[in-house]
Amino acid sequence: MSIDPTEDQNGIYQFDAFQFRAHDRSLTRDGLVVRLTPTAANLLFVLLRSNGRLVTKQELIETVWPSTFVEEGSLTFHMHLVRQALGDPAADPKYIATVPKRGYRFIGSLTRISPDGKAAHSQSVESPVETTATSLPIAQAAAAAGNANRRGGRGLWIGFAAGAVIASVVAVLAVERRDPPPLRVARITQMTDDGIPKASLMMLDANRLLATSRTSQTEYRLDGPPTPRPSATPQYLIRDVSLVRREALAMRPSDPGAERGLWVVPMDGATPRRLGMAESSGNAVWSHDARWIAYGYGNSVYITDPDGGRLRVVSTFTGQPSTIRWAADDRSLRVDVYFQSDRTATQALYDVALDTREATPVLPPEGKFSACCGSWIPGSDDYVFDVASDQPAGIWAFRDRSRGLWKRPPELSLLARSTPEIEYDYPLPSADGSRVFVIGTLKPQLSVFDEDRRQFLPYLGGIDAFAVQYSPHRDVVAYIRNADHTLWRARADGSQPEQLTSRQWDVDALDWNPDGRRLAIRAKPPRALHTKIYLLSLEGGPLEPLDPRDVEQGSPTWSPDGTKIAFGDVPETYERLSGSEQIHIYDLVTHRLGDVPGSRGLWSSRWSPDGRYLAATRIVDQAVMLYTVATATWRELPLTRVDNLLWSRDSRFVYCDPESRSHITSRIRVPDGGIETVVDLNDQSIAHTGAGLSLDGRPLFLRNRTEIFTIELERR
Repeated sequence: MSIDPTEDQNGIYQFDAFQFRAHDRSLTRDGLVVRLTPTAANLLFVLLRSNGRLVTKQELIETVWPSTFVEEGSLTFHMHLVRQALGDPAADPKYIATVPKRGYRFIGSLTRISPDGKAAHSQSVESPVETTATSLPIAQAAAAAGNANRRGGRGLWIGFAAGAVIASVVAVLAVERRDPPPLRVARITQMTDDGIPKASLMMLDANRLLATSRTSQTEYRLDGPPTPRPSATPQYLIRDVSLVRREALAMRPSDPGAERGLWVVPMDGATPRRLGMAESSGNAVWSHDARWIAYGYGNSVYITDPDGGRLRVVSTFTGQPSTIRWAADDRSLRVDVYFQSDRTATQALYDVALDTREATPVLPPEGKFSACCGSWIPGSDDYVFDVASDQPAGIWAFRDRSRGLWKRPPELSLLARSTPEIEYDYPLPSADGSRVFVIGTLKPQLSVFDEDRRQFLPYLGGIDAFAVQYSPHRDVVAYIRNADHTLWRARADGSQPEQLTSRQWDVDALDWNPDGRRLAIRAKPPRALHTKIYLLSLEGGPLEPLDPRDVEQGSPTWSPDGTKIAFGDVPETYERLSGSEQIHIYDLVTHRLGDVPGSRGLWSSRWSPDGRYLAATRIVDQAVMLYTVATATWRELPLTRVDNLLWSRDSRFVYCDPESRSHITSRIRVPDGGIETVVDLNDQSIAHTGAGLSLDGRPLFLRNRTEIFTIELERR
């Protein structure tokens, strides 16, 4: 069976604000064109001409795809496109109802208009509730009432009519209250194994997945081997794709001064256009009907039309909007908002109604979850998101059951728990809702950058470690295990590892004494309020505090003669000065604490191996400052946003690990202050800065490897 080209080809179907013209398969809404793929248009045509009857899945496949083998998933996907174009959610349909395991029906009020403009016929399709088993008593009651009326039994008619009404109410309430079974995981499989950095995912179409990193995008086919290939639009970073319009929203990070501008990129290769003056912090998304675009910039969420002409603020938060998703009816947005205060960061979900601009917390920041990067499962009320907080980290599902007649608490369920080996995040449902693609971050690996090969290679067997530092005699290495912040030492090649601190101690920095017998560490013991400096003898004995006071102290650094330790103050709020922070020097001989002249507002000090300098960073902007011991003077070096400092063994260079906003590891030549790029980390995911230096003096990196995993779902 196929669509007869002579059958009903000149009719116009009118429903609400929509008009569908059969002869060219065009759809308009309030006179504006709504884009449909040819296949989606044919599906809609078959449903419209069916006069409200059930059209089975097999009939749809044989009609729309004649003489072609098509899996049911393709039908589901293209039906999803039809619903997107109509703004018709499957969970609460107005036009297209799904009859489970059978097919679909058009249930809207429909008028067919002949070519001469006259209404040929009008139909009002009944609710799909009446096709279910619960509606059988209604039909029986109506038949009985008719018989009673013909016999003149007026009272009996009223009784049966009342019974029919009650039965209708019961049927509606039964459907209203009945929830679909909860999502369950059938299995989780690894989809890719290519080592290409991946930070987020999006669907280009039913069979193509796009993985995005900071500076590049890679496509994967879903209907064959997941062989990576570069994005077709390398100069644009795609943020969302509208299958209705066949256009993408994108940004151009290579545009200096305009890298936050939004662009509309046609997927057929036509010329891209700038979306007015719209600028985004990194997120932009089409509405399902492609009539509107939502995006975040600064602390606000905006919507605009596809030309960027009509613009308005939807909501403003105290935090920064991150992921934005349109609800199925395009009347509200779900926004996750990033909040940072002091040294903590959380993310919360809000629903924003477009008509009232009211933001309602779904999962508030003071709750148990730090929710991020979610999406709705197509055709359902289930929303999947990732969690990286004190609750079990991984992929969670959320179902809001507060709408409708029955107000019930929301449902939260853990789908895939992160493990020490794999951390799951950024869930993206497939077009048919049967799978969820996630980014799996594998256990971090200690790596060194090989300049000749221009690639990262595992170091010390790829252990999960940072603060790697060799002893003065180069025969022993000390490091901190990233998974639990415990202190370890091993032979220079990483063999014979030995744990030096228990899990109750949280260690985050270390430095060797010049004689190689002791370590100074920055650690927080059990039940302590502050992180302080402690001395550890490698010949045995307990950890001893450098200073008996219970105060917050920065990372330690030994003087080359081993008689002093320098450290900086840590402000209570990151990058926010209290006015008293400076660099201190503790004399281990006299047990006196002194201050480095002119060091007010500095922290993170590092003594040069030759003892001539102290390097530190300025708290407010992380600029690198250099103190010359002989002259007791400071000078500013031309680099800011530095997170960690490391001296080369010859004291000629200061290696600078970047903060997350820079992504470039550099080194500064001390004599003239010149800056040299060591490695560009823009396309890398770094688990922890300050990984240390290799035995031959090259900088180390604790890298995250990211791959795509598939979570196959079932409902039972």
